[in-house]
Amino acid sequence: MANEPHGDLPSLPVEERTKKRTDELHDLQQWCFQRIAQLEQQNDTEAARCLKREHLELLMKADSHRTLWMRIDY
Repeated sequence: MANEPHGDLPSLPVEERTKKRTDELHDLQQWCFQRIAQLEQQNDTEAARCLKREHLELLMKADSHRTLWMRIDY
């Protein structure tokens, strides 16, 4: 998952912006699955369960149109 700022997103065409956001959601989804598996291997089932509950909607389906996107300026 890239840690680069995406300040250029608003200026991109809608299709390209949607693809970029969908890719970011899929990266986050994969990270969650990997982290849950790691926690379960470490027998930290409570932490794995909390992560599943926190990100259940994302884990079920990554939908860039139904995700709240926030821009944070530092």
